[in-house]
Amino acid sequence: MNKIRCFIAIELPVTAKKVLSHIQYSLQRHELPRIKWVSVPNIHLTVRFLGNVAPEIVASITKTIDDLSRKIRPFNLQLGNLGAFPNLKDPQVLWIGLKGEVAKLITLQQSLDGELAKLGFTREIRAYQPHLTLARLGNKVTRTERQRVGDLVSGTVPENDYEIKVDAIYLIKSQLTPNGPIYHQLHTAHFT
Repeated sequence: MNKIRCFIAIELPVTAKKVLSHIQYSLQRHELPRIKWVSVPNIHLTVRFLGNVAPEIVASITKTIDDLSRKIRPFNLQLGNLGAFPNLKDPQVLWIGLKGEVAKLITLQQSLDGELAKLGFTREIRAYQPHLTLARLGNKVTRTERQRVGDLVSGTVPENDYEIKVDAIYLIKSQLTPNGPIYHQLHTAHFT
């Protein structure tokens, strides 16, 4: 049976996506080379990437996130500053960070990681760095172009401290296509 590529995420309200669209536009107008911008409707906050999972385990995953969500109270995040992975001198991924009740988000991610380990998922090794991916730089971007992008990102300060109320987590199926991923919500678990 075909496996399902999926992840657990926090969806963003439409108004937050409008703010992110404006931020992307402010960067795009500088005509940055060979950058693949994330489609604004696809921007989300990944809590845990699961990879390719067997369809028969999806019910166990949904039960796990349902059980966990009953122990969590809603919390608030705000859009933060722009950054890049691995760093601004050699950017490969452009992102916007989060601030606000980030400690609650990290606790959620760690609890979820622990519960998923009981289902056989490998625990995350790297520390969780909450962010919203805005763009990725292609392999053919030169060092000079990367430095230019890094300088632009470090000099861009978002004007909006838009607040995001987090009151649910979502199990999302990701279907990869030549035109980018297509996401389908498989399950929603609301916080109490």
